[in-house]
Amino acid sequence: MKIYVSLFLVCISFSFITCKDKDIHPLNIEGKWELESSFGGWSGLKKYPPGNGSIIIFRKNNYENYSQGKLVKNGTYQITRATSAMTKTVGNQIIFDGNLDTIHSFIEMNDGKLTFAFDAYDAGSTTYGRISK
Repeated sequence: MKIYVSLFLVCISFSFITCKDKDIHPLNIEGKWELESSFGGWSGLKKYPPGNGSIIIFRKNNYENYSQGKLVKNGTYQITRATSAMTKTVGNQIIFDGNLDTIHSFIEMNDGKLTFAFDAYDAGSTTYGRISK
């Protein structure tokens, strides 16, 4: 019996050791989101009123970006785990249209808010509130 318990504990320990941050399931951001605020190192905080028409809709692998109610961009996205060059922490990076040649953008979801932050000094961030799933 001791052998089985020891073997079980070794297997559990091994699975934790071999699990990497990239194996963690990324965020599910599917739904409709409206711009609530933006923040820039130079411009400070700017808040936007409800119904401003700046909306992002995320589906399984596709997105649509609207400004003042008009479609301005659509395409594909993916969320991966990556290390921030600024903070040296692992987070959720969003990649639009497979474009890896841009400044990395990290996303966080807290309390029904979706925040996009560029991984560069003074590059800023935007926060969206969920309208629907």
